[in-house]
Amino acid sequence: MGRIEDATEELLVSIKESEVYLRYSESEKKLRERPGILENLDRLRRDIFHSYGNSAPGEFLDRADELQKQYMELQKIPEVNEFLEAEEELCRKIREIYIRMVREIVTYIPEI
Repeated sequence: MGRIEDATEELLVSIKESEVYLRYSESEKKLRERPGILENLDRLRRDIFHSYGNSAPGEFLDRADELQKQYMELQKIPEVNEFLEAEEELCRKIREIYIRMVREIVTYIPEI
């Protein structure tokens, strides 16, 4: 392996040994112990994603209300909330790493 590949492997190990990742992994494990919950959450996420681009304006609002109700029902399950919080924290950490890499490597980044 080359130097970049070695450093990538080291970064991945560091992430997987981090408190953030361990919390995420443990919360996912707890969620998987409740049959069907993770699958329902994934299906709901897909439905939400697809409704943004595939609905007529009037349909979108009706569909959004329905999806919001489903999401609120899932959030009543403590393991779901724990998982979502841990997932968000892990995603935020990965985003921070990505942004840092881009800022260090790319010489021109336009203001947004």
